[in-house]
Amino acid sequence: MSEMQSQDETYALDAVRARNQERALAFAFAPAARRRALFAVAAFDTELEKTAETVSEPMLGQIRLAWWREAVAEISEGDAPRRHPVVAELAAVAGRTTALRARLEGLIDARERELDPARFQTRADLRAHLADIGAGWAQTVSRVCDAVDASAGVDALGEAAAWARELERVGARLAGGVCLLPAEDLAAAGLSRDGLLEERGVDALPELIRSLAETEGRDAVARARSIGATPPALSPLAAGAASAAIAIDRLAAGRSPDAPVLRRLAMVRAAARGGL
Repeated sequence: MSEMQSQDETYALDAVRARNQERALAFAFAPAARRRALFAVAAFDTELEKTAETVSEPMLGQIRLAWWREAVAEISEGDAPRRHPVVAELAAVAGRTTALRARLEGLIDARERELDPARFQTRADLRAHLADIGAGWAQTVSRVCDAVDASAGVDALGEAAAWARELERVGARLAGGVCLLPAEDLAAAGLSRDGLLEERGVDALPELIRSLAETEGRDAVARARSIGATPPALSPLAAGAASAAIAIDRLAAGRSPDAPVLRRLAMVRAAARGGL
Protein backbone atom coordinates (compact mmCIF):
# COMPACT_ATOMS: atom_id res chain seq x y z
CA MET A 1 0.00 0.00 0.00
CA SER A 2 1.43 3.40 -0.95
CA GLU A 3 1.69 6.16 1.62
CA MET A 4 -1.02 8.08 -0.23
CA GLN A 5 -3.44 5.15 -0.34
CA SER A 6 -5.80 4.84 2.61
CA GLN A 7 -6.88 1.61 4.23
CA ASP A 8 -10.39 2.22 2.91
CA GLU A 9 -9.13 2.57 -0.65
CA THR A 10 -7.06 -0.59 -0.27
CA TYR A 11 -10.11 -2.44 1.05
CA ALA A 12 -12.15 -1.40 -1.99
CA LEU A 13 -9.39 -2.39 -4.42
CA ASP A 14 -8.92 -5.78 -2.79
CA ALA A 15 -12.67 -6.45 -2.57
CA VAL A 16 -13.19 -5.88 -6.28
CA ARG A 17 -10.09 -7.79 -7.35
CA ALA A 18 -11.03 -10.77 -5.18
CA ARG A 19 -14.62 -11.08 -6.37
CA ASN A 20 -14.69 -9.61 -9.90
CA GLN A 21 -11.25 -9.72 -11.46
CA GLU A 22 -12.54 -8.97 -14.96
CA ARG A 23 -14.07 -5.71 -13.79
CA ALA A 24 -10.92 -4.76 -11.92
CA LEU A 25 -8.82 -5.41 -15.03
CA ALA A 26 -11.21 -3.35 -17.16
CA PHE A 27 -10.58 -0.36 -14.91
CA ALA A 28 -7.00 -0.25 -16.20
CA PHE A 29 -8.47 1.32 -19.34
CA ALA A 30 -10.27 4.08 -17.42
CA PRO A 31 -8.90 7.61 -17.10
CA ALA A 32 -6.44 7.54 -14.20
CA ALA A 33 -8.30 10.29 -12.38
CA ARG A 34 -11.46 8.18 -12.30
CA ARG A 35 -10.10 4.82 -11.15
CA ARG A 36 -10.46 5.38 -7.43
CA ALA A 37 -14.11 6.35 -7.83
CA LEU A 38 -14.72 3.35 -10.10
CA PHE A 39 -13.27 0.98 -7.53
CA ALA A 40 -15.42 2.64 -4.84
CA VAL A 41 -18.67 2.08 -6.72
CA ALA A 42 -17.53 -1.40 -7.82
CA ALA A 43 -16.84 -2.32 -4.19
CA PHE A 44 -20.32 -1.07 -3.36
CA ASP A 45 -21.78 -3.24 -6.13
CA THR A 46 -19.76 -6.17 -4.84
CA GLU A 47 -21.35 -5.80 -1.42
CA LEU A 48 -24.79 -5.79 -3.02
CA GLU A 49 -24.08 -8.74 -5.30
CA LYS A 50 -23.10 -11.04 -2.45
CA THR A 51 -26.12 -10.18 -0.30
CA ALA A 52 -28.39 -13.00 -1.48
CA GLU A 53 -25.49 -15.46 -1.23
CA THR A 54 -24.59 -14.63 2.36
CA VAL A 55 -27.92 -14.36 4.20
CA SER A 56 -29.96 -17.23 5.58
CA GLU A 57 -33.35 -15.72 4.79
CA PRO A 58 -34.76 -12.94 2.59
CA MET A 59 -35.68 -10.65 5.47
CA LEU A 60 -32.03 -10.45 6.55
CA GLY A 61 -31.08 -9.55 2.99
CA GLN A 62 -33.70 -6.81 2.90
CA ILE A 63 -32.34 -5.39 6.15
CA ARG A 64 -28.81 -5.40 4.76
CA LEU A 65 -29.84 -3.69 1.54
CA ALA A 66 -31.84 -1.13 3.51
CA TRP A 67 -28.66 -0.37 5.45
CA TRP A 68 -26.83 0.35 2.19
CA ARG A 69 -29.70 2.47 0.94
CA GLU A 70 -29.55 4.57 4.11
CA ALA A 71 -25.77 4.85 3.85
CA VAL A 72 -25.99 6.17 0.28
CA ALA A 73 -28.68 8.66 1.30
CA GLU A 74 -26.62 9.92 4.23
CA ILE A 75 -23.43 10.57 2.30
CA SER A 76 -25.32 12.14 -0.60
CA GLU A 77 -26.81 14.57 1.92
CA GLY A 78 -23.43 15.38 3.41
CA ASP A 79 -23.77 13.40 6.64
CA ALA A 80 -20.79 11.68 8.24
CA PRO A 81 -20.22 8.28 6.59
CA ARG A 82 -20.97 5.10 8.47
CA ARG A 83 -18.11 2.98 9.79
CA HIS A 84 -17.55 0.79 6.76
CA PRO A 85 -14.59 1.08 4.36
CA VAL A 86 -16.80 1.01 1.26
CA VAL A 87 -19.06 3.73 2.64
CA ALA A 88 -15.96 5.75 3.49
CA GLU A 89 -14.68 5.38 -0.06
CA LEU A 90 -18.02 6.48 -1.50
CA ALA A 91 -17.90 9.49 0.79
CA ALA A 92 -14.37 10.22 -0.45
CA VAL A 93 -15.82 10.73 -3.94
CA ALA A 94 -18.71 12.78 -2.56
CA GLY A 95 -18.37 15.29 -5.35
CA ARG A 96 -20.08 12.69 -7.53
CA THR A 97 -22.08 10.81 -4.94
CA THR A 98 -25.10 13.15 -5.07
CA ALA A 99 -25.42 12.66 -8.82
CA LEU A 100 -24.78 8.94 -8.39
CA ARG A 101 -27.42 8.43 -5.73
CA ALA A 102 -30.26 7.41 -8.07
CA ARG A 103 -28.00 4.98 -9.92
CA LEU A 104 -26.68 3.38 -6.74
CA GLU A 105 -30.22 3.04 -5.41
CA GLY A 106 -31.20 1.39 -8.70
CA LEU A 107 -28.49 -1.21 -8.18
CA ILE A 108 -29.89 -1.88 -4.70
CA ASP A 109 -33.39 -2.31 -6.11
CA ALA A 110 -32.15 -4.84 -8.66
CA ARG A 111 -30.25 -6.89 -6.10
CA GLU A 112 -33.27 -6.96 -3.81
CA ARG A 113 -35.08 -8.88 -6.53
CA GLU A 114 -32.55 -11.71 -6.11
CA LEU A 115 -33.79 -12.37 -2.60
CA ASP A 116 -36.94 -13.90 -4.12
CA PRO A 117 -35.94 -16.56 -6.72
CA ALA A 118 -39.64 -17.21 -7.37
CA ARG A 119 -39.57 -14.04 -9.47
CA PHE A 120 -37.47 -15.85 -12.06
CA GLN A 121 -40.04 -18.03 -13.78
CA THR A 122 -39.19 -17.37 -17.42
CA ARG A 123 -36.23 -16.35 -19.53
CA ALA A 124 -37.91 -13.00 -19.92
CA ASP A 125 -37.72 -12.53 -16.14
CA LEU A 126 -33.99 -13.26 -16.06
CA ARG A 127 -33.42 -11.17 -19.18
CA ALA A 128 -35.15 -8.17 -17.63
CA HIS A 129 -33.21 -8.58 -14.40
CA LEU A 130 -29.80 -8.75 -16.08
CA ALA A 131 -30.77 -5.82 -18.30
CA ASP A 132 -31.40 -3.80 -15.12
CA ILE A 133 -28.14 -4.96 -13.55
CA GLY A 134 -26.16 -4.23 -16.70
CA ALA A 135 -27.77 -0.89 -17.46
CA GLY A 136 -27.43 0.22 -13.85
CA TRP A 137 -23.72 -0.54 -13.91
CA ALA A 138 -23.16 1.05 -17.33
CA GLN A 139 -24.89 4.26 -16.30
CA THR A 140 -22.98 4.31 -13.01
CA VAL A 141 -19.68 4.08 -14.89
CA SER A 142 -20.88 6.79 -17.28
CA ARG A 143 -21.60 9.08 -14.36
CA VAL A 144 -18.29 8.39 -12.60
CA CYS A 145 -16.37 8.98 -15.83
CA ASP A 146 -18.29 12.19 -16.61
CA ALA A 147 -19.50 10.67 -19.87
CA VAL A 148 -23.25 10.87 -19.27
CA ASP A 149 -23.81 12.84 -22.47
CA ALA A 150 -22.12 10.05 -24.41
CA SER A 151 -23.74 7.14 -22.59
CA ALA A 152 -26.66 6.47 -24.92
CA GLY A 153 -26.65 2.84 -25.92
CA VAL A 154 -23.91 1.71 -23.56
CA ASP A 155 -26.46 -0.17 -21.47
CA ALA A 156 -25.95 -3.06 -23.90
CA LEU A 157 -22.28 -3.28 -22.91
CA GLY A 158 -23.27 -3.68 -19.28
CA GLU A 159 -25.94 -6.21 -20.16
CA ALA A 160 -23.48 -8.45 -22.03
CA ALA A 161 -21.15 -8.37 -19.03
CA ALA A 162 -24.05 -9.17 -16.70
CA TRP A 163 -24.99 -12.27 -18.71
CA ALA A 164 -21.42 -13.56 -18.68
CA ARG A 165 -21.12 -12.87 -14.97
CA GLU A 166 -24.34 -14.72 -14.12
CA LEU A 167 -23.67 -17.74 -16.32
CA GLU A 168 -20.06 -18.06 -15.16
CA ARG A 169 -21.11 -17.98 -11.54
CA VAL A 170 -24.00 -20.45 -11.52
CA GLY A 171 -21.97 -22.87 -9.40
CA ALA A 172 -20.83 -20.18 -6.99
CA ARG A 173 -24.40 -18.91 -6.72
CA LEU A 174 -25.66 -22.38 -5.90
CA ALA A 175 -22.96 -22.75 -3.24
CA GLY A 176 -24.35 -19.57 -1.70
CA GLY A 177 -27.92 -20.89 -1.80
CA VAL A 178 -29.01 -18.82 -4.79
CA CYS A 179 -30.41 -20.00 -8.13
CA LEU A 180 -31.74 -17.44 -10.59
CA LEU A 181 -32.07 -19.84 -13.52
CA PRO A 182 -35.59 -19.63 -15.00
CA ALA A 183 -38.02 -22.14 -13.52
CA GLU A 184 -39.38 -23.00 -16.97
CA ASP A 185 -35.90 -23.93 -18.23
CA LEU A 186 -35.15 -25.91 -15.11
CA ALA A 187 -38.39 -27.87 -15.50
CA ALA A 188 -37.70 -28.55 -19.18
CA ALA A 189 -34.33 -30.01 -18.20
CA GLY A 190 -35.88 -32.12 -15.45
CA LEU A 191 -34.34 -29.89 -12.77
CA SER A 192 -35.60 -27.75 -9.92
CA ARG A 193 -34.12 -25.02 -7.77
CA ASP A 194 -34.50 -27.04 -4.61
CA GLY A 195 -32.94 -30.05 -6.24
CA LEU A 196 -29.91 -28.11 -7.48
CA LEU A 197 -29.43 -26.51 -4.07
CA GLU A 198 -29.37 -30.03 -2.67
CA GLU A 199 -26.91 -31.05 -5.42
CA ARG A 200 -29.45 -33.19 -7.28
CA GLY A 201 -29.34 -33.20 -11.08
CA VAL A 202 -26.21 -31.09 -11.35
CA ASP A 203 -24.97 -33.25 -14.25
CA ALA A 204 -27.68 -31.70 -16.44
CA LEU A 205 -26.71 -28.16 -15.49
CA PRO A 206 -23.90 -27.58 -18.03
CA GLU A 207 -26.28 -28.15 -20.94
CA LEU A 208 -28.72 -25.60 -19.58
CA ILE A 209 -25.93 -23.05 -19.12
CA ARG A 210 -24.75 -23.80 -22.67
CA SER A 211 -28.26 -23.22 -24.02
CA LEU A 212 -28.66 -19.91 -22.19
CA ALA A 213 -25.25 -18.74 -23.40
CA GLU A 214 -25.99 -19.76 -27.00
CA THR A 215 -29.30 -17.90 -27.08
CA GLU A 216 -29.67 -15.16 -24.49
CA GLY A 217 -25.96 -14.57 -23.95
CA ARG A 218 -25.10 -14.30 -27.63
CA ASP A 219 -28.11 -12.05 -28.21
CA ALA A 220 -26.79 -9.70 -25.50
CA VAL A 221 -23.34 -9.69 -27.12
CA ALA A 222 -24.89 -8.93 -30.51
CA ARG A 223 -26.65 -5.90 -29.03
CA ALA A 224 -23.38 -4.75 -27.49
CA ARG A 225 -21.62 -5.04 -30.85
CA SER A 226 -24.38 -3.09 -32.59
CA ILE A 227 -23.83 0.14 -30.66
CA GLY A 228 -20.54 0.86 -32.41
CA ALA A 229 -17.72 2.91 -30.93
CA THR A 230 -17.83 4.43 -27.46
CA PRO A 231 -15.81 7.40 -26.17
CA PRO A 232 -12.43 6.70 -24.53
CA ALA A 233 -13.85 7.57 -21.12
CA LEU A 234 -16.09 4.52 -21.35
CA SER A 235 -13.33 2.09 -22.34
CA PRO A 236 -13.87 0.05 -19.13
CA LEU A 237 -17.35 -0.83 -20.35
CA ALA A 238 -16.13 -1.81 -23.81
CA ALA A 239 -13.31 -3.88 -22.31
CA GLY A 240 -15.65 -5.63 -19.89
CA ALA A 241 -18.12 -6.48 -22.64
CA ALA A 242 -15.34 -7.81 -24.86
CA SER A 243 -14.16 -10.15 -22.12
CA ALA A 244 -17.77 -11.18 -21.56
CA ALA A 245 -18.18 -11.99 -25.26
CA ILE A 246 -15.29 -14.46 -25.09
CA ALA A 247 -16.75 -16.09 -21.97
CA ILE A 248 -20.21 -16.40 -23.53
CA ASP A 249 -18.85 -17.88 -26.78
CA ARG A 250 -16.92 -20.47 -24.82
CA LEU A 251 -19.90 -21.33 -22.62
CA ALA A 252 -22.09 -21.62 -25.73
CA ALA A 253 -19.58 -24.13 -27.10
CA GLY A 254 -19.76 -26.14 -23.91
CA ARG A 255 -16.30 -25.03 -22.79
CA SER A 256 -14.95 -23.39 -19.66
CA PRO A 257 -15.06 -19.58 -19.75
CA ASP A 258 -11.58 -19.51 -18.19
CA ALA A 259 -9.39 -18.18 -20.99
CA PRO A 260 -7.29 -15.42 -19.43
CA VAL A 261 -5.09 -14.67 -22.44
CA LEU A 262 -7.98 -14.51 -24.92
CA ARG A 263 -10.06 -12.37 -22.60
CA ARG A 264 -7.22 -9.93 -21.89
CA LEU A 265 -6.45 -9.55 -25.59
CA ALA A 266 -10.14 -8.90 -26.27
CA MET A 267 -10.11 -6.20 -23.60
CA VAL A 268 -7.11 -4.46 -25.14
CA ARG A 269 -8.61 -4.53 -28.64
CA ALA A 270 -11.99 -3.24 -27.44
CA ALA A 271 -10.44 -0.43 -25.42
CA ALA A 272 -8.28 0.57 -28.39
CA ARG A 273 -11.13 0.76 -30.86
CA GLY A 274 -13.86 1.82 -28.45
CA GLY A 275 -16.12 -1.21 -28.82
CA LEU A 276 -16.45 -4.90 -29.55
